[in-house]
Amino acid sequence: SFEKLLNEKPDGIILVPAFKEATKGILKKIEAAKIPYFLLNIKLNGYNNLSYIGEDSYKSGYLAGKLMHTCLGEKPNFLTVKIAAEFNNEAILNRVMGFDGYFLNEKIETTSINIIIDSIKSKKNISEKVNTILRSNPEIKGVFVPSGKVGLISSLINQRNLKIIGYDTTPVNLQYLSNNKITFLISQKSYNQGYDSIIHMQDFLLKNVNPKIEYLSPIEIVTKENVEFIRKNYRN
Repeated sequence: SFEKLLNEKPDGIILVPAFKEATKGILKKIEAAKIPYFLLNIKLNGYNNLSYIGEDSYKSGYLAGKLMHTCLGEKPNFLTVKIAAEFNNEAILNRVMGFDGYFLNEKIETTSINIIIDSIKSKKNISEKVNTILRSNPEIKGVFVPSGKVGLISSLINQRNLKIIGYDTTPVNLQYLSNNKITFLISQKSYNQGYDSIIHMQDFLLKNVNPKIEYLSPIEIVTKENVEFIRKNYRN
């Protein structure tokens, strides 16, 4: 448990604050114990972390919007699929804001539908919900999934020739990217984030090198054609 971790009195902590509300209490205890810490992948304001290492999630969502617009052209019609369990994930919320922000800022007329998946445990329920929407709205040409669940969602979509955009180069997502079910994946190079966070924490603890306030990860567009080259750029 986290209490046991604190009792071990670690020299430093690297934390992914996946759920904002739950993280508040954890960070309060870390700061009370005066343990230096980094935030990884999800940026939170108002805390005393030494550094943040990760993506600009708003900009990554903005990029997803631009990609969708490029794919669908004038007056794009698309579906956004959100997972209820991810509503407290700050990064995913910011991606959605960035995605919507692109169309608002660029004054692009769109037709969009948002659906919420209450649970990912039942593939049958997900399939029925998503495919019912697509059958009822045949003018939908694109699907945006603002999380790494894009592989799961795309695997359950019956309709072909949709432009599907999502996040993270997980094995499942890469499988559906390679068979053309997913059009684009957006990667924030999470492997490199973890690697770099260890290096910066090590330098701080052993060499007294103060880290920068933030290290923003590159936002990469991953396609079937370039995925092998991107893999080669992971830290070794």
